[in-house]
Amino acid sequence: MGYWVITSTIIILSLSQVLISSNIATMGADLAKIQKTTVVFEESNSVLGAKLDRYHSLLNVSENGSINGFIETTSKIVFGSTKVPVALR
Repeated sequence: MGYWVITSTIIILSLSQVLISSNIATMGADLAKIQKTTVVFEESNSVLGAKLDRYHSLLNVSENGSINGFIETTSKIVFGSTKVPVALR
């Protein structure tokens, strides 16, 4: 009786170890995806910032976020609560 209890306990512990290992591997892969996405987002944000700098003199943005002036739209950028049409080329 004691033999079966010990054997079954070892088998259960071994299976648990495999499941924990695979979960850790999955979490590692998910973390890698998140890190890659963050890097891509940061790069996109920098590019967007650089493009917006070129149009800064064409936009007259007041402190409350309202816009005076117009630029042809290919993309919409949000300043505060206002969606601002900005051409990004």
